[in-house]
This record gives sequence, C-alpha cells and structure tokens, in this order.
Amino acid sequence: MIVTWARGIRDHKWLTVRAILVGWAALFGLWIVTGRLVYLDEWLFVTGVADVRSFWPGHERFWGIVTLDFIFMRLPIVAVGIWGVRDLRREPAGEHRQS
Repeated sequence: MIVTWARGIRDHKWLTVRAILVGWAALFGLWIVTGRLVYLDEWLFVTGVADVRSFWPGHERFWGIVTLDFIFMRLPIVAVGIWGVRDLRREPAGEHRQS
C-alpha cells in the first residue's frame, strides 16, 4: 500500500503539491475558526446572549474532543478517499504486457 502511494506521488507531482497546499490552507482556516469557537462561551456570556458555560465543554475538554474527532472521523475519511481513487484497471486474464 505504501509503495502504491509513493508511486502515485511520484507520478502526480503537481497533484501532490496542490493537495498539500489545499490541506494546509484548510488546516489554517479550521485553526482560525476553532480558535474563535474556544472563546464562544465567554463571548455569549459577556454580551448577555446566553450563559452556556454550564454545558459547553471546558477548553481542555474541547481540544480532547477535537483530537478524538480528527483521529476517528477525519483520518479514516482521508484513508478511504485515498484508497478509493487508486487505479483499478487490470489486465484481462491470459494477457500479459510485452517488455
């Protein structure tokens, strides 16, 4: 499996670069949004909109939830996505390539 991924990266260099750049941009964007959500409970309380501090997860618990979500939700999605786009073309039975 790792050899297949390495071959795909070697064969599609620009696609790999684009995927890395999009991934980093998404991570940075999510980091900004998540950073603001950490203080959402304080903002709601200070502005008088609502007091959700009693059931909103604490800052440490929040990062634990984010980490578990990443490990058990996002990583499997990426792994299955990579596995699902692999080349499934096979040679017909009895035919072999001539070198």
